[in-house]
Amino acid sequence: MAVNHKKAREIVLQNENKLRESFKACLEKAKQQECLSIDHSSDVLANQLVITLKGLLLSSKAIKDNEKMIAACEQSLDFILGKEALAA
Repeated sequence: MAVNHKKAREIVLQNENKLRESFKACLEKAKQQECLSIDHSSDVLANQLVITLKGLLLSSKAIKDNEKMIAACEQSLDFILGKEALAA
């Protein structure tokens, strides 16, 4: 719907930006607390988390196996944030 409806697209983009900013704030806090030692900027990581979340949500429509989806989530977070972040 957002593709063809300007107001819907604006709402989707606003919500996506709020999510990105929330991710960024969490990443900054984790870096300050030394729970995250990633060299990438928080902006880059927040963008990757939003993109990954969208992909996982889309995948969940087709993959009805909870264990596979949990594994995909863990693999994605490990790839983006590293194993030490998941252990914290």
